Parts: sequence; C-alpha cells; structure tokens
Amino acid sequence: MSLSYVFRASFISLCLIALPTYGADCPKALDYPANGVEVTDTNPRFNLKNPAKGGTTAAICLLTEEDLRNGHQCSNRDAVTEAPLLTVGLCNAGTDDFGALPASAITGADAIIVLFRPLGPIVTTQYLRIEATDAQGTALDPVPVYKIVARAGVQDFAEDPRYKLWIYTGYTYLRTKADFRDGFPELLARYETRLYDEGIGIKTADPARYRLMTEPALHCSDCGRFPHFRILRLYGETGLTGTAVVNTNGQQPATTPVRQAFTGSVGAGWGWTLPIATDKRGATNAFSILAIARLGILTIPGLDADSTATPPIVATSGKTAYNWMLGYRIENESGGNFEGKYFELGLGESEQFSRKKVPRLRADLFVPFPGDNKLFRFATRMQFDTPTPFNKKENADPGGEIRISLVFNIDARELTKRLGGK
Repeated sequence: MSLSYVFRASFISLCLIALPTYGADCPKALDYPANGVEVTDTNPRFNLKNPAKGGTTAAICLLTEEDLRNGHQCSNRDAVTEAPLLTVGLCNAGTDDFGALPASAITGADAIIVLFRPLGPIVTTQYLRIEATDAQGTALDPVPVYKIVARAGVQDFAEDPRYKLWIYTGYTYLRTKADFRDGFPELLARYETRLYDEGIGIKTADPARYRLMTEPALHCSDCGRFPHFRILRLYGETGLTGTAVVNTNGQQPATTPVRQAFTGSVGAGWGWTLPIATDKRGATNAFSILAIARLGILTIPGLDADSTATPPIVATSGKTAYNWMLGYRIENESGGNFEGKYFELGLGESEQFSRKKVPRLRADLFVPFPGDNKLFRFATRMQFDTPTPFNKKENADPGGEIRISLVFNIDARELTKRLGGK
C-alpha cells in the first residue's frame, strides 16, 4: 500500500469525522424554558421539542413583539419563517431541513430548530409561533408562542442579568428612643453586580444540564445533595437619608430632631443560588444565600449650641462615621410575587453611636409589594442597628436606631429598556 494512498484515506476519514452529525441533535430537543431561550454567537442553535408532531396541519413563523400585540398569525404576509438573523428549520430522523416548511414536514418532524447566524454585533428578540392541530383535528389551545433572544458580540447592560440598578425614594420613620416621632424623606440608589454567576455560564454553555438542575420534573444525579450555582456579588447603596445627631460626649438629649445626611455602603457576598422545584407558573423558582461583608459611611451633621436645653447642648462640628458588618443574606432570587425580597443579619460596629465599641446587631429586611409591573414597585424596608441584645448596660441610651421605610422602587434597567424603545 503506497504512502499517498494512506494519506488520501486518512484525509477522507478526517473530513467525514468533521462533518456535522445532526443525528444526535434531535434526541436532545428540549422542552421550552418558561423564561425564554437565548441564542448567541457562541451557542447559536436551540432544538425545541415539536408540539405539532403527529398533528394534521401546522404552520411556523417568527413574529416581532409588535406583531403579537396586533394579533398577527402565520398567515399574515409579515409573518415569516426567516428573520434577518434567525432561521427556523426542522430535524427529523437525524436530518436537518432549513428549506420550505410545509405542514406535512412540520407534523412529522422530531424537533424544531432555531439557528442564529449573526453578521455582526446585535441584540434582537423574536417570537416563534406554532399554529397546529392535533391528530383529531383540534387546534392547539393556547397557541404555542416562544420568546427567542439572540445576542452576538455586544454586551447590553440593560438586558444583562449580571447588572442591576434600582432608584428608590420614600419616607422613613426613625426610632431612636421610645417612639417613631421622627421622619424624613429619602432618595437612594441600590446596585448589584454579579461578578461571578455559575448559573449564567451553565445556561449558555450547557443548556441541557441547566434544565436538569432547574426543572422540577427532572433529576440531576450528579449535582450532589441539592442543585446549586456558585455566585459572587457586589452590593452597594448611596444617596440622601436622615439621621439623629448623636453626640459622643454625653451632652445631648436622648431624642434630637433628625437632619439630612449622606450615606453610602458597599458589600461583597459569596454563596449559592438554589433552584426551587415548582410546577406552579409564576412561583418563586430560586433563592440565594450568601455570606456577606459590608462597609459603610454616614455624614453626621453638627449641633448648634443651645443653652436653654436641659442639659445645655454644646456646639459640635459634623463628622463622617464609618460602620461595618459581617453576616449573611437570603434573597428571593427570581419568580413569585416577592421577587427581590431580601434579609440580611449580622454583627458589626457603628461609629454613629456613643456605644460603638461593642458588637452590634445589624439587620436589613426589604419586602416589595406584589405586582406585575416590572418598571416600578412599592416596597417596605426595616433596618435595625442596636447593641448586643438582652444587655441592659450596653443598651443604655443613646444606643441605636430602628428605621421603617415606605419606598417607591424604580428598576433603572427596565427604565433604560423602555426609553430605548425595547
């Protein structure tokens, strides 16, 4: 056997191995995730189980969001099976077909293929509509409509789930001694950066495994005792608030009218996102639990002298007080009426108060009111900053504060999307 023959045979074998083996793709067709599908330039294909298989008639088309609002169907002229960047095809018996899509081919296919072929950086959203009848000739009701988000070569911060920004304003009642007589308006911004989120990476690189870990009907045999995604997040808050002016020389009355102050904090959290198995649509489907460390500042206004007070108040200059906390955070990660709800609890110190050299109990509870509006929501917030509980000596006045806030919370990411016409 000549060397040239061996070389030609090896070359042909390599070419055959390099050809796409679509036969293995059809069995991997997935049920459509409730939150939609994302295809990218690095993961350009999604195989969907065919809800029209075995039916008598069927039609497939891609629609825009405006088409959906206008009630368009696949029979409309502007409803097409090929968008500029997204192409719909069929997979049957291991063979892909991106040609014409007659009803007979659709009802016999094992899977429906969505293929993304970008020409450059872009983000686009289309809706795949499948109109079909079952074997008895009854139309599918409701008509399957699936959201497809295609992204290539561009980072859209308004869409990226790793970045969140809220702006909220409201009114806060402050208890510094025995009542909530003091109140003040607030204007704050809260942000969250997901420095690392294992779930986003798995969803993009291995959607089949992501589905095993998140869908209740399936079981992930190699996910340990419970499925989870590791996360590392950065939290922050800044804006205008109010505070009681606390004088560390003991010459101040127990209750002093609050004054406007600037506050800011930054925190880092490391932990897990825990998928929750639920069959109820719209229910909470994930919680996160993190160990968290926070560092904050608060500008404390000075006091004017008041010789008529009992005891007399000596004038003091303003200062910046620092605080820190080590603790944990539990959050309603996604889904349900209380999405975004969180609770933090930990120990730390606060230079704002005269008894700052003891471990302090610090807590923060944020509860949004139920609602379907993604742009804004009303919420309530309760914050505690007190010395160690059940210690009468350390709880001597002035020892801490309790804040109860009613806020109007605006999702700046959603606002950016709407201002951009998305």
